[in-house]
Amino acid sequence: MGPAQAIIIVVMDTGAVHHQMMSVPENITQQDLDQISGVLNAKLQGKTMGSIRLTLIKEIYFELARHRNILDLAIELMQDRIASAKEDKIYLEGVFNILNQPEFHNVDKVKVLLSLLEQEDTLRDILETPGDSQGITIKIGSENSRQEIQNCSMITATYQVGDKILGTIGILGPTRMDYARVVTVIDCMSRNLSRTLERLLKGQG
Repeated sequence: MGPAQAIIIVVMDTGAVHHQMMSVPENITQQDLDQISGVLNAKLQGKTMGSIRLTLIKEIYFELARHRNILDLAIELMQDRIASAKEDKIYLEGVFNILNQPEFHNVDKVKVLLSLLEQEDTLRDILETPGDSQGITIKIGSENSRQEIQNCSMITATYQVGDKILGTIGILGPTRMDYARVVTVIDCMSRNLSRTLERLLKGQG
């Protein structure tokens, strides 16, 4: 994802996908990440959460002793996210970056927006894809159904395996954002995520 960022993706046999951005040391190479991914896939693929014993976790740590910090985050993700009964999860990143924009120097506007971002059910409705619609959606200003974000723009893109949509990535920002750049970034992310998930679900990860 970047020089000091990676994304952990866990795919369940139900099609549920759990993912989380994480910071990694800058000296971690793609080869290191491939090695970590290979060991985790080899040890955990086909296992149920209930069948993952301490001895198996110890084996993983033994084989990947150099990468203990990353493993800690991966195991924490599996315990905290996957064990949760709730599959539709909202992940927020960079929320406070919007405070740097001149449109949001008004304290009342910021309070309303931050309050909205704390409401997972509302965010889920905002990100929900109508019908079987796939691809990129752009909503500018009043095109957004929620009044709280009608001074913002929302760009979303779905990611899927085959024809099955597994989730949505969204970027919320001021209406004067660089649309061409944002669309390019979010399109690239959704396509890469779709390809990665397809490989994992086919057992090629």
